[in-house]
Amino acid sequence: MVDILRTATSGLMAFRAALATTGHNIANVNTAYYSRQRVELSAPMPEGQGYGYLGRGVDIDSVARIYNGFVMQQLRGHQSGVSQYDTMNTLTGQMSALLGDTDVGLTPDLEAFFGSLQDLANSPTSITARQVFLDEGQTLTNRIQDIDAALSSLRESVDVGIRNAVTAINDLSAGLAKINQDISLASQSLTNAPNDLLDQRDKILVDLADLVGIQVVAQDGDGVSVFMSNGLPLVVGNNALKLEAVQSGFDPQEITVRLEGQAEGSDLEASLTTGQLGGYFEFRRTILNPAQDALGLLAIGVAKTFNEQHKKGMDLNGDLGGNLFTVGSPKVLPFTANSNATFTAAVTTDSITPITDAKAAAGATRLMRSDYDISYDGANYTAIRIADQKTILTSGDLAALNTELNKDGLNLTLTSGTPAAGDRFLLRPTRQASAGFDLAITDPRKVAAASPITTSATATNLGSASISAGTVLDATNLNLQNTVAIQFTSATTFDVLDVTAATTLVTGAVYDSTVGATVSQNGWSITLSGEPQTNDAFTVKNNIGGIGDNRNALELVKLQTKQQLMGGNDYRGVYAQMIAEVGAQGRRVENTLQSQEALLSQSELSRESVSGVSLDEEAADLLRFQQSYQAAAQVIQTANSLFDSLLDAVGS
Repeated sequence: MVDILRTATSGLMAFRAALATTGHNIANVNTAYYSRQRVELSAPMPEGQGYGYLGRGVDIDSVARIYNGFVMQQLRGHQSGVSQYDTMNTLTGQMSALLGDTDVGLTPDLEAFFGSLQDLANSPTSITARQVFLDEGQTLTNRIQDIDAALSSLRESVDVGIRNAVTAINDLSAGLAKINQDISLASQSLTNAPNDLLDQRDKILVDLADLVGIQVVAQDGDGVSVFMSNGLPLVVGNNALKLEAVQSGFDPQEITVRLEGQAEGSDLEASLTTGQLGGYFEFRRTILNPAQDALGLLAIGVAKTFNEQHKKGMDLNGDLGGNLFTVGSPKVLPFTANSNATFTAAVTTDSITPITDAKAAAGATRLMRSDYDISYDGANYTAIRIADQKTILTSGDLAALNTELNKDGLNLTLTSGTPAAGDRFLLRPTRQASAGFDLAITDPRKVAAASPITTSATATNLGSASISAGTVLDATNLNLQNTVAIQFTSATTFDVLDVTAATTLVTGAVYDSTVGATVSQNGWSITLSGEPQTNDAFTVKNNIGGIGDNRNALELVKLQTKQQLMGGNDYRGVYAQMIAEVGAQGRRVENTLQSQEALLSQSELSRESVSGVSLDEEAADLLRFQQSYQAAAQVIQTANSLFDSLLDAVGS
């Protein structure tokens, strides 16, 4: 009877544990990352009797956690991917909405600006038309500044997101180290680790993977260590390391990440490629930076092409035109640990227009949407163009460096101090240009709508030859507005004389009436055509009093459709290309996000099929264990009855 009672009691205890575990499963059916538990039972060593072996009931071996580590590893990886691309998708959507919004975008303002310029060309003497043109120019510059400010605001949002992610990572890492310690302590008193603590740790690991890509490595004593995707540790056993969001060593307005206590220059940005943190960095590096650089490049293109043509004109005061626009200058950012050397950079004059075949053969690329990493070893410079990671200079002095930078439309000047070995500089050519884009003039009389030169034929000419209106090639030529006479010494030859300077510029130039001739002197160019006679003469001179002249305004109007910027685009084409690139990136990110979400969903289903709680199964187990419990209780009751019968028999 003792054996019967012991056997029944072991069954009662086993099925009570099974019922409790089943109830625990049901209670946690909606608990995130809870793994279903199961009581593992086994029969103990039977007891030998003379006639054979009698069973001794049942033992509770353990409360098993139904878990697949490989499935969880996949789930964490896919969670990092979803978080990365979800972060990028949100930010890219905001940028696309900003650039493509007709109320905020640039296209309507470009149209209005050139419309007012055409009105000015139609009425070059009208102060009102000139003022409207300047007003529309101011609106255009304000719009580019506003777009740049909006992109800068998005950059600040990225910085805030990075800071918040780092704070959350540190909190989770500390929590993970603490739960590692709790698991270790709990495991010391029992053979198996506490299942619920392991589930809590799984949730922390998934939350951590949502923020940054991680690798989880099992340690002795049921602990785990966590490493970032670059191999650097976050948690080692019971110890958590900390990340810190810090100012970039090059740009104090840009936030990067490194391990707490590490020296400047040990930034982790390039190696943190997944999770929310990786999403922020990739968005900034591959979408935001190129877009803001492109906007700056557009501002430089508008300013340089307009200024170049405007300076070829003459204003209402009879003066040559000046710059119509100003633009932010390139920046050379020294690394914080540098010596006292400082540099300035400038965009070269011909860095905007399409390159010629000769320049292309020499390796010219024009001004690019790229920063440059320049380092100095104490004797020579090395330069890397960051956009394509091309080393444009392996080793050379400042002159050699400028030779290579000139190909990309840049020039570097040492302004103070002496570079020391180990110095590094970040050359940023275009990003700040749009923030500094503004009108250079406010006086409508200073709009150079007229041409500074005029041409005429002598009234006594007998031939049918004619002279073109003339084009200004170089407004900086000091002799531009000198009076120049072109005299035909025969029907096939002519001389060119600078009357103002009393100098003969050309003698006996050959003329063919079937093709005409082009004369380029003193910064201007004219074309002769027709059939002259001996002693026919033409004059090129200062356009004094030419307030009704609109020739330079018409040349400015032509810039609207002139395909002279990067990629052979006009102004609208450059902006449209920028929008298209952001849109293409947005579609890439969205498609990748959908793929990652599908993979994550599959991983979650796989985990659920292994570790998830099924209420139907648990209900069936509940009924089964309840019946077993009742049966064990009935055995105890039977044993008790037998014992009572035995006592009654002995007593009688």
